[in-house]
Amino acid sequence: MTSGALCGVLRNAFSDALRNIDVGRSVQAALASYPHVRSFDVIAVGKAAPIMLAGALGLLEHRVRRALVVTTDGTTCPLFDERVTVLRASHPVPDQRSTLAASAAASFASSCISELLLVLVSGGTSSLLCAPIDAPLEDYRVLTGTLLSAGASIRDVNTVRRHLSAIHGGRLAQASSVPVRTLILSDVIGGESHDVGSGPACTDPTTRRQAQRVLRRYLPPDLAEMWISRVRETPKPGSALSRRLDCSIIVGPDQLAHALATQLRARGFRCTSSMVPNARADQLVTLLLDEARRLGPHEAHVVSCEPTLQLPDEKGRGGRAGWVALSALLQLPSGTALLAGASDGIDGSSGSGGACVAAEHAALVSAARASIALQQCDDASVHRDLATHLPDVPTGLNLTDVYVVARA
Repeated sequence: MTSGALCGVLRNAFSDALRNIDVGRSVQAALASYPHVRSFDVIAVGKAAPIMLAGALGLLEHRVRRALVVTTDGTTCPLFDERVTVLRASHPVPDQRSTLAASAAASFASSCISELLLVLVSGGTSSLLCAPIDAPLEDYRVLTGTLLSAGASIRDVNTVRRHLSAIHGGRLAQASSVPVRTLILSDVIGGESHDVGSGPACTDPTTRRQAQRVLRRYLPPDLAEMWISRVRETPKPGSALSRRLDCSIIVGPDQLAHALATQLRARGFRCTSSMVPNARADQLVTLLLDEARRLGPHEAHVVSCEPTLQLPDEKGRGGRAGWVALSALLQLPSGTALLAGASDGIDGSSGSGGACVAAEHAALVSAARASIALQQCDDASVHRDLATHLPDVPTGLNLTDVYVVARA
């Protein structure tokens, strides 16, 4: 098997791993302990909101009185019945629709008269619901974009979001007078309930001071001080609110890594895996290349990671996964291949779901072109020319990025 043929194996394994993660069934399993609850109101937010709601409706049926779905523009949504209202908003930077969605969600929660409010949270929720405290939307958009471009981790960004929001950090649940059950599809490696989607229905153990430290680290001093004056404390564990909340992560990045490793083993590979909670994109490249050099014939290693990538002022079209794949390409050992996949099927602004490269692709691109593309975060055009890009098909999942190095 050539390394080029190995790419086809990795692509198929990745596709099958995503297909075999049954989010709907996981939602139903988590709700099976609620047979005594006669009525539910449901708020589902994030890239996986439609799939999660469909799972809940499949089990709860007529016990769902009404539901609100907030998801991204590219996410496929089934034709639900008249009980369900569907809204769409922007990700990863909020837009005016995000503020309208936040208002609708808060109103929905405050008007809940069912026995229980079920909140279904997945990646993208932080942007899809936007209710900044004492700040215009455009200023908040600049803040979010600046933190992401500066290379802040998603946990750091969400710490700031919780302390600047009228809906995150447990404040959505605070608007409801009934018990709240939150089920979470996590895209944060090693994250807790409050980390995902900035925890709209979970209490928050982080503090104002932690949010202030993040602002000072990643923002120019004058901009940091402006936002520091606006941070507000969030509802905490042990508060009165926490006694009527129940939050749990039902699917996370570890399940995706396991599913992909299982697919590779079924194809005859000896496969190991690891989780990397925090890494810059260049650090991840070094890790993957080290793993690739250690591989024996028909061995593979899976890494779950959502690396940070500092963007230039004038950036091209690309994404984290595609950048990592291109950066590693020219140094891949002979006979190896690397798949860098976005589990949601959307890798930044690349118009693809990531990339899959083989050592033999290195001969088809010059080092100079690759270097310029990496500096400008413009990897998409190189991957298109090499036909190494993955399909741009939203998966309805969001379980962080996953990387595989394998040897033929």
